[in-house]
Amino acid sequence: MLLPLLLVSAFSPFGLLAQEGEGASCARVKGDDATVHCYFDSRTHIVAELSAGTPVRVVETKEPWSRIQIPGGYPVWVHGQFLQVEEGWGTVTASRLRARPLPSTDAGVYPLGLLEKGVAVPVISVQGDWVQIQSPESLGAWVLSNSLEAETRKEMWAKDWNSAKPPVPLRPSSTSDGTESVAEEMVAPTPGLLPIAEAVVDPLKGLDPVTVAANPAVGLVKVEILLARHSENVTRDIEAYSAVTVAGIEAALSTVIWHSKGEDELERARRGLARVDALRQFRAAALAAVGRRAELEGEAKAAEASAKLRLISTEDVFPLETYTWVGWVEYRPRLFPDYPYAVIRGGRKHPVQSPDGRFRLKDFVGREVAVRGAWTRPAAAPGLRVLEISELRVLPRR
Repeated sequence: MLLPLLLVSAFSPFGLLAQEGEGASCARVKGDDATVHCYFDSRTHIVAELSAGTPVRVVETKEPWSRIQIPGGYPVWVHGQFLQVEEGWGTVTASRLRARPLPSTDAGVYPLGLLEKGVAVPVISVQGDWVQIQSPESLGAWVLSNSLEAETRKEMWAKDWNSAKPPVPLRPSSTSDGTESVAEEMVAPTPGLLPIAEAVVDPLKGLDPVTVAANPAVGLVKVEILLARHSENVTRDIEAYSAVTVAGIEAALSTVIWHSKGEDELERARRGLARVDALRQFRAAALAAVGRRAELEGEAKAAEASAKLRLISTEDVFPLETYTWVGWVEYRPRLFPDYPYAVIRGGRKHPVQSPDGRFRLKDFVGREVAVRGAWTRPAAAPGLRVLEISELRVLPRR
């Protein structure tokens, strides 16, 4: 252990914290950057590095250390068993959940504090059985007192505190028709926290169908986080939309639906697909609005906007040999006379057929299903892509 047992028992990291400035003092990081530890010992784990000028709340002093709260809270780890995750947010289900600087219960990994049951927090990432979250601002960590200076300009400090908060996803709101809205305003990022480490990673890493099928529960958490983050980026900047990422998210959610036996997981995955559809529709509407504005600014910009709109209809990505699609079976003989059945969701329709006659598709008309199969391009219908069904699962009614 890093600290004597007597010292640990003399001070508990779960002591009372000053809330929202109650009994706290305003301060800033001095000229040099400050390293924040999970405990008042420089040998303990680092939870954040703060840049000069960052506003902080000092809630406790134990010289030469001060316990501080920071804008937006700290990135911490909690055990996934006690966190219910949905759409990029986690809700604490335990009565008192330890928030740790690392995904470990080792003796030297001192918790920053306890999270009460029912607290909702943004989810950052998943590692095995552990989930990384953005903690509430009420959690504190330790920094050397000589790296701080008192702040007397309270109004300026408060303004800087609010602007220094990192971006977090807002919970999806419900529209009048009961569907979930993706176009939420986001908190704009502002410099303040210095990342300890940054790495460019494949957003779909670990979300291939084989990996998700092996553990649908973990795959669902990961894909919910990715969907929330990608939705944030797109609502801030429509150019951030990635057809490959959206197709991967959709494939992962469809895989969860195909393999999951839990009612909660199934319903969350269905809601995830609804958000994917809403995100696509949001992007199409945004590009259409750009096109209308471009028409007023000249032919060149109008042509560019129209090209982007045309691209939407051709950018579906089907990289998998076996494809899973979720939707409602409809009979549309006028649409494709030779292939009158289609599975439709979110305004997109895929003609389907059962080439060996195993499935009587008319028996499933009006039902929500998950179908698996391979794509084919019939010689009799050039340009048409048909999903030949090899497996079909009828989903429970909502």
